[in-house]
Amino acid sequence: MRVVLQVVKEASVTINNELYSSISDGFLLLVGFTQNDNLDIIKKVIDKIRPYMMRDGGDVELVRIENGIVYVRMLGACVGCSSANVTLSDGIEALLLEEVPGIIGVENVE
Repeated sequence: MRVVLQVVKEASVTINNELYSSISDGFLLLVGFTQNDNLDIIKKVIDKIRPYMMRDGGDVELVRIENGIVYVRMLGACVGCSSANVTLSDGIEALLLEEVPGIIGVENVE
């Protein structure tokens, strides 16, 4: 797959039948990158951190991806754990923001 970077000032574009609008000045738009590509990368990133969570009796489940936000469900020992928010923000979210284009945050759903 070929990925092309374009710098845009402000635009509305359609990628794989999804409309992305209000792209701000200087934002890098990845053209040719599909939602399925992101889904595969997200699953791989979650699989990277999963063994560390499972070592302590926890786990994480991908629930959905919506508007650049990845929604996950913390499972096992992570439910009610005082460190779950740190795992979410400093672990899962940090890796996803670094490795997956277009991801802007991660939220836990109950």
